Amino acid sequence: MSSTRWRFNDGCERSIRRAAEEGAETHWYDETSVRIDESEGRGYALSGTTPVIRLTAATKSVNMISAITNQGKVRFMIYKKTMNADLLVRLLERLIKDAGRTVFLIVGSM
Repeated sequence: MSSTRWRFNDGCERSIRRAAEEGAETHWYDETSVRIDESEGRGYALSGTTPVIRLTAATKSVNMISAITNQGKVRFMIYKKTMNADLLVRLLERLIKDAGRTVFLIVGSM
């Protein structure tokens, strides 16, 4: 049986060390989305025929970006539109304001 260990890339390790040296907070970034495809309505048919259900094309979705520290401090922002630079900047501004000190945000692929 093999064991697996988490391994950070060198840039990530350097950032974590530098944040500790500077007394900064290190946050880990995440983004997620939930989408609901509605299928309202009821269908029925006489015996021997195929029931037909008319569906609406309405979809609803909500997105969330979040940041969590190794100590478990969580900050998040919920939004409906597509992720863009303005939303990320708004999250960063909120993180910095709340932390009251330097913030290192570690972001994987977006």
